[in-house]
Amino acid sequence: APSLDAFLQTDRAQVLLHQLGLGDDAPTLLLGRYHIEKSLDGRGTCQSFCATDVVVQKKVLLKIFGAQTAPSAVFRRYLAHVHAVDRLGLEEVVPIHRCDDDLGALSFDWINGTSVDNMVFASAILDWLAPLMRSSLKALAIVHRAGLVHGALGANELFLIAGGIRIAGFGQFHLDPMRETQSEPIALRLGTLSLARQKGELPTPSDDLYALAAIAHWVIYRRWPSAGGV
Repeated sequence: APSLDAFLQTDRAQVLLHQLGLGDDAPTLLLGRYHIEKSLDGRGTCQSFCATDVVVQKKVLLKIFGAQTAPSAVFRRYLAHVHAVDRLGLEEVVPIHRCDDDLGALSFDWINGTSVDNMVFASAILDWLAPLMRSSLKALAIVHRAGLVHGALGANELFLIAGGIRIAGFGQFHLDPMRETQSEPIALRLGTLSLARQKGELPTPSDDLYALAAIAHWVIYRRWPSAGGV
């Protein structure tokens, strides 16, 4: 039988350690390629890390999904959605770097930019808002024509980068049922949810457009629209 030390060197053991919140006990390189620089967020359905893929020397956002989430049908639907959007090849969408779905690990290119929720407090001049909205509408129109949606658009999923924008978080609405049981209620995003979404209905292109308008409303007036209306 393999020794405990040998087991701890396997990819599955490394991921399990992070899923159990024991990342400090994991080997230096996760999955034999990721050097973990810092933990970003451990709430809800996954833990997120700023990491470097040492194989290609590239900075990435690494998500390790929990032991209950990774094998679920919900996770499979989420992955299918993410891959479908990624195949569109839009420069405005954060691309997948690598997917180890059997281990519950998914990484995206790192975004060298500033999220809208941080940009609001960093600059009193809003000359970036109109270009951001135009680029976001252009990207969402292509996504919608492909029969897809974002479904969970918020100010922390929109980023300003040099010469453009990046949109993150596509398909995360599939994980909402899991979040509700893991102390990350959907109410955290009520500011960008239409009335239909607040009632639990599946997202449509109209809901993405509502969320985008709600974000613009928040940037300009520093408050979210009330009762699902902008």
